[in-house]
Amino acid sequence: MKMLVAALALLGLALWPTVGAARDATYQARADQLLSILSAPGGEDTYFSTLFLDAVPVAQWRALAADLRKQYGKPLARGAVQVESPTTGVVEIRYERATIGFTLVVAPQAPNRVVGLQLVGTRRTDDDMDRVMAGIAALPG
Repeated sequence: MKMLVAALALLGLALWPTVGAARDATYQARADQLLSILSAPGGEDTYFSTLFLDAVPVAQWRALAADLRKQYGKPLARGAVQVESPTTGVVEIRYERATIGFTLVVAPQAPNRVVGLQLVGTRRTDDDMDRVMAGIAALPG
């Protein structure tokens, strides 16, 4: 019996990196897909979970994504991905005029749809020290 338990424990340890790698690959795939879901309408039903879509209906999501495109230009590329856990991380999307960070939360069970997405920061591409100082100098008083 002890040998069976030890064998199962070793098997579990041997499979653990594979499971972790699969979860990481799943998260990375959803992070990559964020670029297309922000670029144009369509595919929301297969990307987002019903839990997400109950809170943010497709029409509302499309309006939010369109507003980001209007404000910052076309989404160009996925930037850095900082994975915090197998299901949570921060994904950067580079737009024409800004880089936007999103907290992306993926369901742990297949088909691993997105259950949470929150904008967590914006960095404009035209923000540099000279521009900031000129803006400060132009303030009244």
